[in-house]
Amino acid sequence: MTDKFWRIFVIGGVILTAALALVTFCATQPKDELRTERVQVAAEPEMSPQTTADTETTVSAVLHETSTVLRTQDSVSTETTIITTMPDTDLNTADPAALMRVSGIGSVLAERIVAHRAAIGGFTRRSQLTEIEGIGEELAARIMEAFHIEGELPPEVPAVTAPPQNAEPEPVAETTEAPAPGYYELNHVTREELLTIPGIDEEKADAILRLREELGGFLSINELWIIESLSGDYIVHELTDYLYVENDTAR
Repeated sequence: MTDKFWRIFVIGGVILTAALALVTFCATQPKDELRTERVQVAAEPEMSPQTTADTETTVSAVLHETSTVLRTQDSVSTETTIITTMPDTDLNTADPAALMRVSGIGSVLAERIVAHRAAIGGFTRRSQLTEIEGIGEELAARIMEAFHIEGELPPEVPAVTAPPQNAEPEPVAETTEAPAPGYYELNHVTREELLTIPGIDEEKADAILRLREELGGFLSINELWIIESLSGDYIVHELTDYLYVENDTAR
């Protein structure tokens, strides 16, 4: 294409130069000489129709190729402008580079968003952003200011279960209170009754019943002094308020 163009350019330049030279020469020569030059110019052979057609064809081809190149350059320039001015704002298709345009999102967090998106099959609610480690409510709001979710679903509303109609009230559990200690005859008192007496635990109750069996029955409450875990002061001042021996020999 370049060789043809320069060939036409050179031919045209030669013709133009010759024409200018002829006009200048005619303007400075007498009429007789001018007439002679005109005859000589007229006598020069003209370009054949075939040569003219070839020249026109070559010029047309050069112009066509030049127009094609210009249109291609304009098309590339237009596509580049569109890509630059139309960033992807769909949260389900944005790449990490687009996500990193949001303040607070670096490369690590952008990769987490893309990985979570792939794991759940795409975002359907903006609340799903808070499921990603490192994204709270504030950052999720900033992300949604820059991106959108195509076909986003409304926020989930927790279901409220209504109580069944004609439901019977639940029975109130009765609290079982420990029975109040009574005044028991030492030779007939049971283990459970002994455990209601303040200061008597399972070990002491078992010791009292074991001693009663060994003695064949108590003759006096003072025989409880044999049990080492029962102090005399406790027996005299407290235990006698709950236990007694009928026909106590110590009285």
